[in-house]
Order: sequence, then structure tokens, then C-alpha cells
Amino acid sequence: MVHRLFLLAILLYAITTSAQDADVVVIDEHTMVTVEGNGMMEYEQSRSYKLLNAKAQWVGKWNIGLDKNTKLAEFNGVLSDVNGRVLRKIKKSDLKSTQLSEGMSDGITTLYLDLTPASYPCMLTLTVRVKKTDGILSYPVFCPITRSRVAVQHASYSLAMPPSMKCRWHVENMENEVKESMDDKGRKTYSLECGQVDALADEPFSPDFIDVVPVAFFAPCDFSYGEWKGKMDSWEDFGRWHANLLAGRQVLPDNLKNQLHLLVDTCASDWSRVDVLYRWLQRNTRYVSIQLGVGGYQPFKAEDVYKNGFGDCKGLSNLMVAMLKEVGIAAHYVIIGTDNKKLFHDYPNANQFNHAIAMAVLPNDTLWLECTNQHLPTGYLHGGIAGHEALAITQQGGMLVEIPDYNEHDNLVENSMKIRLHEDGKADVDWSMGAAGAKYGDFFALTLMDGSQRKNAVRDLMGLGQASLDGITVESHRGNSHHLEMKVSCSAHASNLASATGQRLFFSLKPMASFPMDLPEGKRKMDLVVEEGCTFDYELDVDMPEGYEVEAAPTPMKVDSPYGSSSFELSTVDGHVRIRHILILHQGTYPAENNAEFRAFLRSAMLGYAQRMVLKKAN
Repeated sequence: MVHRLFLLAILLYAITTSAQDADVVVIDEHTMVTVEGNGMMEYEQSRSYKLLNAKAQWVGKWNIGLDKNTKLAEFNGVLSDVNGRVLRKIKKSDLKSTQLSEGMSDGITTLYLDLTPASYPCMLTLTVRVKKTDGILSYPVFCPITRSRVAVQHASYSLAMPPSMKCRWHVENMENEVKESMDDKGRKTYSLECGQVDALADEPFSPDFIDVVPVAFFAPCDFSYGEWKGKMDSWEDFGRWHANLLAGRQVLPDNLKNQLHLLVDTCASDWSRVDVLYRWLQRNTRYVSIQLGVGGYQPFKAEDVYKNGFGDCKGLSNLMVAMLKEVGIAAHYVIIGTDNKKLFHDYPNANQFNHAIAMAVLPNDTLWLECTNQHLPTGYLHGGIAGHEALAITQQGGMLVEIPDYNEHDNLVENSMKIRLHEDGKADVDWSMGAAGAKYGDFFALTLMDGSQRKNAVRDLMGLGQASLDGITVESHRGNSHHLEMKVSCSAHASNLASATGQRLFFSLKPMASFPMDLPEGKRKMDLVVEEGCTFDYELDVDMPEGYEVEAAPTPMKVDSPYGSSSFELSTVDGHVRIRHILILHQGTYPAENNAEFRAFLRSAMLGYAQRMVLKKAN
């Protein structure tokens, strides 16, 4: 699903904030939008940048996507030094053109500027004017900060339209309010200003981009896309427009209907019917992005996707819904945003969606089906949809739904390693790892790798360097419709797991995958956000060489905090050293001033496990 207004691409960034140094300063930005009653819109933006260092060269890589309804009317710019001396004048003819894109067919031509300043600091001013003639579901977004390490001194936005038209808006992270007035041409105008905003900096455990930057959305109450007219007064209305786009597009050919019934009529349950159809879709179709005309919102007909064997997220999801309905399973086409979990409940809009999935409604369960992936298990909630709000399209209109999320116990990584250690530091190892919930998705690629790829990946997970591996197995298990667990296991021979020095063996207690990242020291401005609660459970059983005993080992510990808990246990029994380390992170948002405390918790959780153990040969 593609939204044509190119500025919306800025919402793809998930960045954190800091009031520290910037690479780019937006000296002044002015955005002016003029809407005509005949469905035409003109958009103009003038922006003056100060580029402070070479990290700012992305500013000179400006681009815009154009289609049959979107034309670039004007483009010019000036590159100068900080004293105002003109280094280069930029014209529309300096833009390069390409029709290459990630989609098979999207009707988009991209114009782009490829400018790299010779020295820094310097100044760059760009002026862009765009005309759009149809398909205006929303107006350009006002978002002065488009990525990290960009500071703003001043930015303004104005929108003018005929008095007969109505405009809606939604403002986030700004104290200033939208002002309404009439201009000297009798048009209604909506204006907004933004003063100085500090640069954003990348920090671990940061909020989503949309939660921290000043941003304002504007949209019409009544809109049209070609012949398709709709309202956006409510989510129900917006869903009704989508339902009209779907009308007549879920008809299946008779030969496919017969095939589907042969596949599922002997199934013992509704869940197994869904499972059979979903796996049929995976075997017989593939994902290709196709965005033509209203195709940015309307799926291709189900019968065409079936005949061609490919489709985009809309087409594949629509085909899946049609197949489910054919065999008596209630189902809905669902639009969703993969970049943001929450929708604006009081502001129905098209900006927050970029994807489509299928929803199968069973008597005691609901299955959410990602139709663009040919390998995911039926009903698995991957990170782009788990916990997200979405809009289900019904005959009555749009229905807000919330997809289930995983909790800190669902999101589980279990590691178990049994080591038979020899006096020369070599070791024979039996290893297994389990991953469930969102963590299942983190390791899912293991199921798709060939032998050498999988061997290298497992070797990295085990942390055994160039150990020789044998008998790698990867299996998936299903606890319920949404809960899946992956089990990976293998045997290994490590030539240097421990260092042998005289009568002693030195080895690390952390031969397996590491825990979450450490935090940098110092003050931070933004809240700490743990988006995903999770549990890491590691067990280590070391069979010591005969005649050896533990000379030095970390002290067992247990830590409980508002952010989670950590425990490290160590025991020695009959020539075995047994270690268990459990780290639980709570999902939550914590004040920025808790940074030192949160960092101390993470470091204490890793401290015992990161130390070394010393074994000594007894006299």
C-alpha cells in the first residue's frame, strides 16, 4: 500500500532524541498547500539548511516519486558557503530520473538530486512545488524534523481551501495550535508554526519517532480517488470506502472453488481449514509490489491474483479472505501500519497504514494471517503486527481491532549447553536453544538457511569460535494458534574452549549469545522505552576433567528492580559445575532520569555471567 505524498516517508524513521550536537540545522522552512474545489492541490515548500559536516550530505540526495496525478512544477536551489557566497545554482534540469523501484509495477518515476558539497559547513536552500490532480486522501504532513541529528530554528505551515470544504487535523508533540482564518481571496486557511527544536540523537531503548517529534496531519473530511468518493469523519466511514473498493473483487473461479473444497472438506476443525488454505496460498503465490492508479489502496481481483500466481499485500490478503469465505470461515480484509502500534482514535486517516493482512474469525479464536510471506507458520504474529491496532473492513464499514501481543514470558530464549571439558582445554559440547513468541521471529531465518549458512549462524549463537559442528536440527512446535517455539540443537567439538596454564583451566561462563545491549553513561533527555518484555534463560553444565575442582567462580546473585529481575546461580556437584542465569525485562516506559539506575540493572544482570571461572587440578 503506497501513499503518494512523498513527505509521509519521513514517518518510517524510528529515532530517539537528544538536545546535543546536530549535523544539520533547518534555518527556516515554509510549507504552503493550496486546495482547489475541483480536487486539485498545489504544494510548495522552501527549506534552508545549514550543513555542518560530512554526515549531512544526505540533504543533497533529495528525491520525489511522481505518477500520472502528481507533477513536479518547480524545483530550484542554491548551494553557498556560510558567508553567503554562491557555490552552485541548482535547476530542475539537474535532477536525474529513474523508474526503478522495489515494486514490479507502480507507475512511479523518481526524480532525484545527487549533490555532494565539496566542503563544510555550507548552506543549501531548496524550493519545491508539486501539483496533484486526484487521489487526495490527505494533505502533506508538517514534520520539520525528518531524521536524527537535525535541529530546527523555525518552521511554518499553511493550508488554504475554498470555504465550502472542511479540513481535519491532528497535532502531536507541539504546544502551538492550528489557527483558522480567512485570507484576502476568501479562502479558509489553517496555519501552524514551530519554533526551535533540538536535534534528535540515536539512543538505545528510545521511543518511536512519531512519539517524540513535532508533527501535524491534515486531511479532508470528504475525499475522492478517481470515481471512488468517501468520507473520513469516522473510522467506520473510512472503512466503508475501503469496502466499496473491495466490492466484486472476491469472486473466485469455479475450478479454484472445487479445489478448495477438496482440500478442506475432510478437515476436522475450522482451525485446520484455515491452516490448509494458508499453506496453499504460500505454495501457490508470491509477493510482488504492484501500485497502479487506485491500486495503492484497492487490491487486484482475487481471480486475477490466483491466475497470475502473484500479488501485493492487498491482492494476496484479499484472495485469502475470498478463499476463507468460500469454505464457510468468517474473514475480513485488514489494513494496518507496521511502523506504529497505535492509531489515532479521534483522527481517522490514511497516513498510518502501509500494509494489509487477512483476519479469520473462528468461534473461539481469531487468526491473523500475514499473506506476503511464503514460510511463516499459520497465525504467527510477527513483530510488524503483534500488538498493533488495525482497521478491519466489514460490510458495515471500518472496525478498529487490536492484534494480540506477546508478554515477557511468551518472548522467551532458552539456551542449554552441556560441556565435557578436557585437560588440554578442548571440549565436547551438546547445545540446544529454544525461542518463542517474538523471539521465534528473531531466529526464524534459521529454518530457511542452507547447510553452510545454518552452520555459521549456529556457530555464532554458540559463541565457540571455529568449533566443528555436527547434527544440527531445527524444529518448530506449536503451543496454540499464536504461540510457536523453535528448537535448535547440535553437537560440537571446540579446540580451545578453555585456556590451559599449568595446573589450571580458565574459561568464560558466557559461551552463548549475549544479553541486551549496554547503555552509554551520561544524561539522556528521552524516556526509556522497553517495547518488548522478554525472558532469557541460560543453563550451563560443565563436566570437569577428572581430578579438577573449582578454584575461583563468581558469587551467586539475585537482583529485583522495576525494570525486571536477574538471578545467577552456581553449584558444584560430583565433578559438575552447574550454572543458571535468568534475566527478565519488563515492558514499560521509564523516566529519562532513571537512566543510571536502568543501566546499573542491565550491567548487574550481565556481571556474573560475563566473568571467568578457574579450575585447578587437585593435589
